[in-house]
Amino acid sequence: MFYSIEEKDSLIEDTEYINNNTPSSFNDDSYDLFKGIPFSADHGRYYPQIQELNIINLKQNSVYSYKQLCSVLNQPNKTGSSKKRQLQEFERFFQYTKYGTKYVINEIYDEPLPYLPNTVSNSLYVSSLIDVILNYLSHCPNSILYTSVSELAYICGLKNKSYNLFKSYDMDTLIKRYNAPRSLVELCFFRSSSYHQKIVYSLLKSLMSRGIINSYISYQIFQKADNEDRFIIRDATNYDIKKILYIEDKVLNKMNMTKNQIWLKEDTRDTYFTLLDITIKEEEPLWLTYKSIIKIEIPDWVYNRKEVNTEHSRKEVNQNVFNYLCEKVEDNYKHKIEYVAKESNLEPNISCSIPQQIKDILSSIILLD
Repeated sequence: MFYSIEEKDSLIEDTEYINNNTPSSFNDDSYDLFKGIPFSADHGRYYPQIQELNIINLKQNSVYSYKQLCSVLNQPNKTGSSKKRQLQEFERFFQYTKYGTKYVINEIYDEPLPYLPNTVSNSLYVSSLIDVILNYLSHCPNSILYTSVSELAYICGLKNKSYNLFKSYDMDTLIKRYNAPRSLVELCFFRSSSYHQKIVYSLLKSLMSRGIINSYISYQIFQKADNEDRFIIRDATNYDIKKILYIEDKVLNKMNMTKNQIWLKEDTRDTYFTLLDITIKEEEPLWLTYKSIIKIEIPDWVYNRKEVNTEHSRKEVNQNVFNYLCEKVEDNYKHKIEYVAKESNLEPNISCSIPQQIKDILSSIILLD
């Protein structure tokens, strides 16, 4: 199906069009169609696991660069996903807060925390949300659903309808609305978005490991048609996926940042997407953009399943998510203020209104009516 160029931005934000229109597949047989990265039971594992870590020279409340931290711990310097897994392993031995390129050591544990096969443990949420997601899937008109983390987060009650609306506002508008510091507003949105993704991924992994559904991370490519004023939307191929990862790594290396660092600030997000557009045009001139999606294969028995009343579970999860985020954001923000003060040789000045501001921001985007 063809779309006009003017429709591109609205279609990128919307997943409903994908389900109502079968995406075009790439015709060249030399490219295998990329089915997606499955949410397997071990997806997101820490590996290799660090059995012992030399923390004798590590000092609490000290500030290290990544290279300094590895040197103190006698660990190799890593990059990309290997570095991410290494830092996740470090969290079993000590708690740290990352600001820019610096790591502040908050607490060193007497004994390392137990190894967990998943990056996060959300078993309480998962058990409460399985019926919620199955109710939703039973009403889908097609046996394959194309969706997003954002859409599933709303279905599961992790956020309210206002979340996407407020996220589309520019930061100055949000600062005026909440009468709160820019860094606090950014932190609230970043932490909530990150937490939503962890819960949704945990839910999909659980459903996969139990053999209930098949679900995958996949991509849609927005590509120019023969007519310059039109474009098609097609499933990504293996070649496309490799190219997407290459393009993203190229931009991140140019900015010398990780994706987590980019999402935390509006100006870095703008820079990232600008560089991404430029790099896409350089590497794949026919591409307009691409979009990450979640693809779920729904078995027949789901449609014959008796619907369960899940309103109580959904509201309970919603309240728990709100409480957790309030506590997490407040803790992160205090650490940030203390770090900035320490770097400037000043006493930390944390306003007594911060906890209430956090509740006001999060209640407007998380709590259900």
